[in-house]
Amino acid sequence: MKYRSVALYLAAAGLLALVPLTQTRAQGGGDKKTPEQMEIESLRQKVDAQALELAESKKTLEAVVAYLNAQSDAAKAMESTLADAEKKGFAVGENWGSRVVLLEGWREQLAQLQQDVPTIAAPKPAVPAEQPKPARRN
Repeated sequence: MKYRSVALYLAAAGLLALVPLTQTRAQGGGDKKTPEQMEIESLRQKVDAQALELAESKKTLEAVVAYLNAQSDAAKAMESTLADAEKKGFAVGENWGSRVVLLEGWREQLAQLQQDVPTIAAPKPAVPAEQPKPARRN
């Protein structure tokens, strides 16, 4: 397929927007930017800032989840420690009822520490935006 002119070729390739910038530089106009280029640059800066913020948030979330998992693991270990102390007679003897209550309270606390521990879900694949359907003509 032949193109009749360079402008038609650039339009077909989707690069016609680059021509004014190229012509401006070629004519010695300096590095003046069109409003669209300035807006794109501004949006890129915002996206970069948000990407950094998101990366920091993910890092913090991972640290929080690691901390909570460590707490849950410590609670599991404490459960076995309480069971061992009970087997060795901790709740036996004078005023044994108070120690039984203490063990029950500890076990309830440990059970709570192990419930609903958050995890980091795998990232979902990006779903392309649905294209709006053209309006029907009656």
